[in-house]
Order: sequence, then structure tokens, then C-alpha cells
Amino acid sequence: MRFVILKSRSRTSAAVAIFVTCLIFYLLFFSGHHYSIDGMVMFQYAKAIWFNHSLRMNPPVRWDKYEHVVPQWSIGLSLAYVPLLAVLSNTIFYADTSIREIPDPSNTNYSHELLHDPHYQYCSVLNPAVTALSAAALYFLCLELGLPNKKAGATALTFGLFSPATVYTKLDFAQPLTSLFLLGAFLFLIRAERTRRGLHLAIAGTCFGLAVLARSEFMILAPPLAVCAYFLPGPASSRGTRYSTEKLKQTLAFGLPLGAMILINQGINFLRFGSWLSTGYPLSYYLVLDLKHWSTAFAGNLISPGRGLILFFPMSIFSLAGFKKLMGTHQWFATNVLIFTCWEFLFYPIWRTWDGGISWGPRYFIPMMPYLCLLAYLAFPPILRFSYSLIVVALLGLGAIGSLQGLLFGIDFYSSLGLSSAQLEEQLYHFSFFMSPLFAGWSGLFQPTSYDIKWLHLEPAAKIGVVFPLFGVLCLTALARFWFDFFRSPVNLTNVR
Repeated sequence: MRFVILKSRSRTSAAVAIFVTCLIFYLLFFSGHHYSIDGMVMFQYAKAIWFNHSLRMNPPVRWDKYEHVVPQWSIGLSLAYVPLLAVLSNTIFYADTSIREIPDPSNTNYSHELLHDPHYQYCSVLNPAVTALSAAALYFLCLELGLPNKKAGATALTFGLFSPATVYTKLDFAQPLTSLFLLGAFLFLIRAERTRRGLHLAIAGTCFGLAVLARSEFMILAPPLAVCAYFLPGPASSRGTRYSTEKLKQTLAFGLPLGAMILINQGINFLRFGSWLSTGYPLSYYLVLDLKHWSTAFAGNLISPGRGLILFFPMSIFSLAGFKKLMGTHQWFATNVLIFTCWEFLFYPIWRTWDGGISWGPRYFIPMMPYLCLLAYLAFPPILRFSYSLIVVALLGLGAIGSLQGLLFGIDFYSSLGLSSAQLEEQLYHFSFFMSPLFAGWSGLFQPTSYDIKWLHLEPAAKIGVVFPLFGVLCLTALARFWFDFFRSPVNLTNVR
């Protein structure tokens, strides 16, 4: 019993260390400003929801030729900003009424007010915190699947520090939030497989429903995952009427919370757009059922220099071998992961903006990153040969270098390309090495003033510009000792059933 308690404490300590390590690392590269029209609108929409108690923005957000009164994007990210705004408006900005106001389009510095909203500087900790939590959740998911403690820790740190998900902690998109909810769903699905408890299935369904609130396209996955819940393996002795009853119970345990969340999502859309069937997007425009478009987009998301998953995260090439192993040990769970990953690969090429717009790397595949990391480490044998180790280190290093480019420069690289509207519409520029941030986005590497990092652009009198980075480096140095001991330790803790 004492050994079990010690192992539990060790796993908890490792999860906390993963969270803290990732969060501090992200904050060292903190920028505190918006990158996309999506993010700007959804943040201002949170103000309308909380302070104005309205689903319509007044004044609207205007950018270029677009005017947003009711955003087309899913409401989940705005809802996530609401508690942060509530806390800030009653603490730091208690006497500052501007936090309650959407910038007026008639202001002369309107664009700057949107891009560099001072209140967003504080709220932009959302994606760093969410991704750090995701890394910790991935660690527990690995343990549930029976991975050794060291391999589980390595998987979580690879996802948190060396994958494209690392870069998206800076950016203001909803994919990191979706990733966290999906991890919660899969974590409780695998626990339900082990415990057969309806509560775990209900939590999994709720988490998946929250992912739908963050990105409405994940609604498509609800029916196949509900079917998978029906086929959750039961005791071998269960047969006949009792067997059918148990299957119905577990399907309802997963499906009812998920259905309730989808109903809430569509109810909100009804209030926003006037239709229970609306997703917010004009689907007749965004869905392109054309084989040439699909083929180009599929190849672009997989191998293009500007968006290719394999180039931005080379470790993903091991995932097929890892999936084969997962099928051998956890067939039911592997089926769930297969449905999810195949849907991601097959659905987004249908989307007109398959590249995710002006963004960094495989934006739409960020929710898939935890499982690619997991599958990659599953593929590794218990003891790596020296040549195999060199390959793994090289691929991991390439992923880390790619992520460093995004952390240092954000997506400003694309503003220097002078892309025309036709190029943006065709999206073929992603197939050029000269228009890829991985290969052509390093021009300011030796000019720290060009880095997109908040601490390097503060006024000289702002002491926090030196104090926080120094404190962060000291914390990471202390954590490096923890991780040195963690991976050096000969004790190989495995999951206790």
C-alpha cells in the first residue's frame, strides 16, 4: 500500500512539474497581442457577453472590408475569456472602465486598439495555461495506457515543448482549447474502458461536448464516437438481456451529456443566427466538394513546406507503427483514436481555407498533436539502439527548431511576403520553400529586437522586463534538476490497476 501511495505521489509530482515547466517556458516567449481577426473578434465578443449581456456586439468589430456584429466562429473561446474578464474587471482594472468597452471604429488608432488591447495582454495567458494543462493530461493518458513513467513524461514534454502546439500558445486561435477538451474526453474514455463506470463515460461525453462548443465541426464526430461507446468492451460473462441493457446504459452515459452539449451549442446558434441548424459558417461557400481541391489540400496538410505536418513535426512519421502497437493492447481505444485522426485528415481538405488562413504550420491538426506524440513513443522499443536513438534525437531536434521559429517570430513572416488576394485564395504558396517560415523565416535570428516577445519591447523603466524572464530562467533551471533525476532514475514506475 505504501508503494502504491508513493507511486501516486510520484505521478502527481511529475504532472505538476510538466504543467509548471511548460507554462513558464511559454511565458518566456509571451507576446501579449492578437494575431488574427478570429482572435480579436472572439475576445471583444466576450466583452459583449459578460458586460453587455448580449450576443451582439455594439459597436461591431470592423477589419478591412468585414464587419462583425455576431461572429461566425464558435462561441467556446469567447466563453473561456469571460471568467478572466470578470476577475480582471474586479481586481486589476477595477477603476478602468475601458475593459468593459469594445473599441470604437471611429477612433484614429482603432486597428492598434484591437491588435494590442491592454486587457488581452492578461487574458492571453489562456492558451499557455490550457496547453500546459493538456500536457499534464496527456501524461495521465499515457499512464492509463500502461506506458512506463519515463516514457509518459517524455511524451507529455515532447507535446508541450517540441511540437507545433508549443507555437499555438502564443497565438489566439481556439485549437489549444479544443485540444484540452478532447484530451479530457479520451482520458475518461480509456478510464471507462478500465473501470466500466458510467460516470467516466458521462465526463468523456461532456468534455467532447465542450470541444464542440470550441470548434463546431467536431459535432460530426459525435455519432461514430457514440457507436464506439456502445461497443465499449464489457465483462466476458455478460450475455443476453443483461448484456444489451449494459450496452444501452453505457451508450446513454456517453451520449446524453454529449447530446445536451450539442443542444446547448445549437441553442446558442439559434439565438445568434436564428436557426437551430446553423453552424455560423456559410457552408455553401466553405465546403468544397472537388477532388482537385481535396487532393491539393490533403498533400498540403501532409507534406507542403508551409503547412505540412511531417515537416513541422517530423516525429509523426513513427505514429503508424505506434498505432499498430496500440491496436494490439487497447483495440477499442485505438479505434476511437483512428476515427478521430482519419476524420481530421479527411475533413479539413474539404474546407475552402484548408490551410487555416494566415497562421503557423498545421493549425487544424493541433488537436491531433497529443495522439501523434503518444503513438510515436508507443512505436519505440523499451531500449533504443544507438542508431535508432540518433534518428529520434534528430527528428525531435528538427521539431524543436521549427517550434522555436514560431515562438520567436509568430506569424509576422507572412506580412513580408506581399501575398496577393489571388495567392491567398489559391493557397499554393504553401508548396514553396521560399514562402515557408521553417525555411525562410529566420532573417531576424541575430536581431533580438525583431523577436515577437513582450519582455524585449517594454520601456527601459519597466523592471518586470528583466525580473520575470530572469525568474523564469531560474525556475526552469531548478526544474531541469527535477527532470534530470526523473529520467536518470533506474526505477521504472508503471501504472497501478
